[in-house]
Amino acid sequence: MSTTIDKITITETTTPAEIEQYADHLIEVMTQASIPGQDRKTLVQQLKERAASHHGVDVMTWEARFAPPPKVSKKPVKPVTREQVAQRVKGASTKVDPNYFWISPQNQSIARTWMALRRDGGVVMNMMAVGPSGCGKTEGLQRLAQEFEVPFYKIDCASITNTDKWYGHKEIIATESGPQTQYMKSEHLKWLAAEDCEPGIVVYDEINRLPGPLLNALIPILDGSQRIWVPDLGIYSTVHPDTMIAGTANLGVGYTGTFGLDIALHDRFNVVLEQTFPPEGEEATILVKRTGIDEARAKKLVQVASQARAKANDGTLSRYVSTRALIDWSRWVTTGMNMTDAAEATWVKKFSEDGGTSSERMTVRLIVKGVCADQ
Repeated sequence: MSTTIDKITITETTTPAEIEQYADHLIEVMTQASIPGQDRKTLVQQLKERAASHHGVDVMTWEARFAPPPKVSKKPVKPVTREQVAQRVKGASTKVDPNYFWISPQNQSIARTWMALRRDGGVVMNMMAVGPSGCGKTEGLQRLAQEFEVPFYKIDCASITNTDKWYGHKEIIATESGPQTQYMKSEHLKWLAAEDCEPGIVVYDEINRLPGPLLNALIPILDGSQRIWVPDLGIYSTVHPDTMIAGTANLGVGYTGTFGLDIALHDRFNVVLEQTFPPEGEEATILVKRTGIDEARAKKLVQVASQARAKANDGTLSRYVSTRALIDWSRWVTTGMNMTDAAEATWVKKFSEDGGTSSERMTVRLIVKGVCADQ
């Protein structure tokens, strides 16, 4: 059998259609010669692997170069009326558990131990939650705050563009004696010091989106001194003894616009909680619980994400399909939209179409088509 396959000439221009013809020809020849062989599906796969190897890619990527664009349904989305859509959404919402969240037992143990060391042992330790975008890093910390009944304060680091948002700003106010300058501390400093609020968990969300000068200001907050100099007031603002500090950082493919964390800053986060996407079964359960989608379709959506993530890991795709994207996709499916159209509406178009039939968008469309068909 292998000798017969080896006689087939496959070059860089061989197409999938020609592979199918080769396979049919081989089977016919072997049948006439009474030579036992493999089934057609296995034979086709072997020939396709050889063709793909000429291009240095896997079979799916090779086939995408020859495939026409997958057809996105042009039928009117059903239900087509506002009332019908609303009815379906309400029907799905009756099955939703908005508080459902999954965290691995290991990460749950790390998070609870971190809390206990600070609250019960007085040990000052800062925690960094790392992982791809949309895998639940920030929500996990929020759930931890809820479990221990402490406030949760999130600092959106991507929006911190100047020192005013970091420290505070001056305002001119009118008084009986005339205009006076008053310094207004930032929420950031107030949360750290627990001024006018209860101490809780302060999270620097997506900390690697902070530019260097603003990152450097964090070093005294994160080290043993637990305080920061406020130049306009000429005072130190001290972190409250019961305030806990955490950060999140997106790591992996596709994170442009981020800054590296130098060793001095990274070392001040004494605990690292690495968050990953849930196991497939658990991720499907998340979709069912959070959106009301049925289990069978939830599993198909997760299967698509798993295949796309494998492509991201090998460099074929520049980004992951996150759990967050799957939740969005599921919500649209529960309105009655078919899975292919719902994928287009929520996340497929976030992938680049540069490269035509070899583009990232074509690759993910083929994955969706292969798993979901016309469902």
